[in-house]
Amino acid sequence: MSVAITVDMWVWSLDQPAHTIARHAALLNGDERARAGRFLNEGHASRFVIGRGGLRLRLARYMNIPPAEIAFTYGPHGKPLLVGAKAPHFNLAHSDGEVVLAVCHEQAVGIDIERGHRPDGDIVGRFFSVAENHAWQFLPEAERERAFFRAWTAKEALLKALGVGLSVPLSDFSVLISAHEPLRLLSAPAGAPPPSNWSLLEFAPAPGYFGTLAVAAPHVSLRWKSLDGG
Repeated sequence: MSVAITVDMWVWSLDQPAHTIARHAALLNGDERARAGRFLNEGHASRFVIGRGGLRLRLARYMNIPPAEIAFTYGPHGKPLLVGAKAPHFNLAHSDGEVVLAVCHEQAVGIDIERGHRPDGDIVGRFFSVAENHAWQFLPEAERERAFFRAWTAKEALLKALGVGLSVPLSDFSVLISAHEPLRLLSAPAGAPPPSNWSLLEFAPAPGYFGTLAVAAPHVSLRWKSLDGG
């Protein structure tokens, strides 16, 4: 039996007081400051600063350098990567006021979170696979919100783990559509590891939210982290 790989999980709020926003803004590089300045809505700008500054603060712990010195590069489909020897894999996701970060030394990771609401059946029809659409039609109405967001976050997280972005349609692979059974991959995108190699681990970053971590490894251990607790 293979040994479980460890993924560190960080969750924080994008809504912070002015002094925290100022402290995070000081960590950003010129491009990030320029991007923050292009937001027309001050609240959106502040959330960007807290998200990016918070990312730097946490990744600096793995790189053993000051947060402001963290450097990023990007994969062919836009996935951010750390620059540096022995840099860990990471992935970030946010929805409304919550943000979550996954960090792993052994394997690429993908993560997605969404705030729950009444699911749109048209989205299922347009973006889910034939098998997923068929399963959706037989779900009781009361189970559809949970089933939808479990599947949606799992599919998004898997594509982020692969680093392929929107180059692979969500309908090209299938996850289990269920409100209660454990998440699992039923069919993988072309060229990806087979379903048995994947772990899809669900979590709730905050009340009313759904989240999934995707890792191409059969055994994964989560380790929840905080800036106060190490």
